[in-house]
Amino acid sequence: IYPREAVDTLKTQPLGTGPFTVSEWVRGDRIVLTKNKDYWVKGLPHLDKVTYRFIPDPNAALAALKAGDVDVSAFGIGPESVDELKKDPRFQVIVGDTTNDVTLSMNNSKKPFSDKRVRLAVTHAINKDEVLKGAMFGHGKILGSNVDPLNPYFVDLAKRVPYDPAKAKKLLAEAGLANGFEFKAQVPSFPEQLKKAQIVAGYLSAIGVKMTIEPKEYGAFLSLMTTGKHGPGYWHFAGMSNPTASIEKLYRSSSVWNSARVNDPKVDAALDTIQQERDPDKVKKGVAALTNEMTARAPFLFLPRPRSFTVWWPWVKNYYGEISVSARRDAPVWARAWIDQDLKKSMGF
Repeated sequence: IYPREAVDTLKTQPLGTGPFTVSEWVRGDRIVLTKNKDYWVKGLPHLDKVTYRFIPDPNAALAALKAGDVDVSAFGIGPESVDELKKDPRFQVIVGDTTNDVTLSMNNSKKPFSDKRVRLAVTHAINKDEVLKGAMFGHGKILGSNVDPLNPYFVDLAKRVPYDPAKAKKLLAEAGLANGFEFKAQVPSFPEQLKKAQIVAGYLSAIGVKMTIEPKEYGAFLSLMTTGKHGPGYWHFAGMSNPTASIEKLYRSSSVWNSARVNDPKVDAALDTIQQERDPDKVKKGVAALTNEMTARAPFLFLPRPRSFTVWWPWVKNYYGEISVSARRDAPVWARAWIDQDLKKSMGF
């Protein structure tokens, strides 16, 4: 429930009952939060101010952390720096599993990706082990579907469509594309994602397919999908934890997250059945059947799932590497942390 006079300003002047208020927002640079003196939890927050800095270059983020300009890095450090930081006794480092999938969506509603053989050819053409090593420095997990391995509904499909460039070429020939084809893929302009896309493009070129990478600032990149204006290839990010919600997001014809543009009444009917079923065993079977079916159709190329890296200085107290609580809410985390200024000074900062 919002005050009527605030409705038009909520995008730039957020309101709420949280531990902080927004005092400054410089797009693409920083957000500054100030202590909410009227916060309903007595004694919190401990911090008077929290500044979020946006540093898209992982090398610059690493330099800012080492210089003591940043107390905690929750997203900025790239996988290439993690092993080095783990050996540095000054830092606390947590490498965690995520439920975030990175996929190359192939628009099923447009040629040539309307042909299942073409989508399978693209999937067979990619050596995921090399993507994991080359772009992610081994920090990730190879999956073949959208269902998380920790989930009781998990079906291991990592080897269902293996790396097989000869088979990829054969499928293209069967689809009438023996000489390959060209397409554009919109990719968010994060260094790690661009590196992944370059590796994928290299493997595709080996089967005669030219993928032109179109880097996009993340806000513009996301709006392409939500407005349905994305191209034939789209570097899809999606959180995949709840199995039924995951398949709803990816495969329901009306879902905005269905960036592959799967549009099949039979799939929608299968999703209806899963959502309405109350027997857990039947739900599990339904999820497994639909996941197998969609993996065979290959609307998405599932790339290795990334890991999260949280690094912080020991002067950040009552903090243990949390990124957020509940639905991406991190303010309660920072409300309970504080800075030991004496320790920070003793360490030369």
